[in-house]
Amino acid sequence: MIDHTCSGWLTDRRMSFLEVKVCLNKKHDLGGEVFPDWMARQYKPNHFKITINPDLCDNMKEFMIMIAHESIHITQYATGKLAYRKTGTYWEGKKWDFPAPRHLGGSAYWETPWEVQAYGLEKAMIWSFVNVQELAKQMEENGWLEAFKNADVDTSEIEIILEKS
Repeated sequence: MIDHTCSGWLTDRRMSFLEVKVCLNKKHDLGGEVFPDWMARQYKPNHFKITINPDLCDNMKEFMIMIAHESIHITQYATGKLAYRKTGTYWEGKKWDFPAPRHLGGSAYWETPWEVQAYGLEKAMIWSFVNVQELAKQMEENGWLEAFKNADVDTSEIEIILEKS
């Protein structure tokens, strides 16, 4: 899921250097969060640590949505859109002042542009991931051309190429 989400925004080169640790912590009260790891470089980091409280997820779908959400933050950090420095948090170069987030509740933090973007994309990333997995399963069972036809993908160019070869 992390790879699927990040690969949409990061180059293959950036992906090859990306390292993500996922830590489960039942005492973590924000549900999930991600920060550049202590060893990451400051500008466009490539080492990250996701912390998630699995007890705040009622099922696997909620857990995967949380992973997708935090993966979107990874892309924000890795592309330099989001930066956390000693002097504060920056979005697209602008310093943002906001109250500290409170346990999944009322705080202006949840209206920051990086959270709005992550919440806006998390379910789309799950949908995309599930569809890619389903397509891969169909390809394995039925062959890749038949799987594309079943997925409502235009296969006319694929068929023409196959006929020529």
